[in-house]
Amino acid sequence: MKKTGILFSIILWSLIAVIILGFLVVGFFVKFDFGQIGRSGAVSLVKEESYSLLDIKQVVVECHFDIKTALVGGDDLSVRQYDTDSDALFTSRFDGNTLYIKQERHGEWFQFFFRDTGRLELDLPQGYDGGIRFVSASGDVTVPGDVRWQEVSLQSTSGDIRLDGTLDCASARIKSTSGTLRLSGDVRSSGALELSSLSGDVRTQALTGQTVEVSSTSGDVSLGDVTAERYVLRCTSGNIRANSLSGGGSLSNTSGGIDAALLELTGDVEARSTSGSVSLRVQKGLSFLVEASVTSGSIRSGFALPVSDSRGRHASGTIGDNARWRLSLSSTSGDISLYEIP
Repeated sequence: MKKTGILFSIILWSLIAVIILGFLVVGFFVKFDFGQIGRSGAVSLVKEESYSLLDIKQVVVECHFDIKTALVGGDDLSVRQYDTDSDALFTSRFDGNTLYIKQERHGEWFQFFFRDTGRLELDLPQGYDGGIRFVSASGDVTVPGDVRWQEVSLQSTSGDIRLDGTLDCASARIKSTSGTLRLSGDVRSSGALELSSLSGDVRTQALTGQTVEVSSTSGDVSLGDVTAERYVLRCTSGNIRANSLSGGGSLSNTSGGIDAALLELTGDVEARSTSGSVSLRVQKGLSFLVEASVTSGSIRSGFALPVSDSRGRHASGTIGDNARWRLSLSSTSGDISLYEIP
């Protein structure tokens, strides 16, 4: 038994040594300066270029910095890079009607663990109405409001994404792996809207789209108004709150509560929580079928819902006349409440 433990220790430490050696080799060949760890230099302008967008239908920006966008007059896009040095300058190329701007960094394997201090500033023409794809591996993405674009894709691996005003688009996909989504203006899409954060909150003011999908794995989903033919709101560890929902869809939560107001029904609505309460408020005058069930909790309602078992854990009924759509409410460990909006 003792020999087995010694052998296991030898193998484990050998693997650790190989991993450390691998990092050292990579650091050597990519010329990573270990002295930069924990040291911040002065950030200054290191590169600036301008591009005409007269025939451009899509702008793609990929970098490891913060991306900050401002709206300006004219037809040219101006790009400025601020950094502590000029070792990793952005490059650009045209491919058909697409402009690509890409900035890579040296020592990527090591700098994965450290946030870059540089930034890209983009002056985008106010009249540009093509597609946008901004991707930051280690920074925030900030977009101004009052814009009309086509397909919009905003992504950050380790940073927040912020929209400061109204966005009209054909479709939008906004995603952060480790950051918060803050959309302070109205987002209106003629197609699909997809918002997601793996480890962060999602906060919006108003979302309108043919389909609206919002999810957070570890964080709250706090929404203002949502209008869609179908909406899908998901949370794994956090709370879901919606000021108003119009349409039909689903709300699901694994560990957290659900609190929403239903203003208009154009489809069935399902709200379920594994560990948390479900609280819905319904616009006065709406007609619907309802079925509610709890495993460990109670059902409270401002409507006359017949209880179908002696423990009061299941209730169903019809509210109003000519009810077409169904509300399905369930909680494994939590209460359910259903009331009319005052």
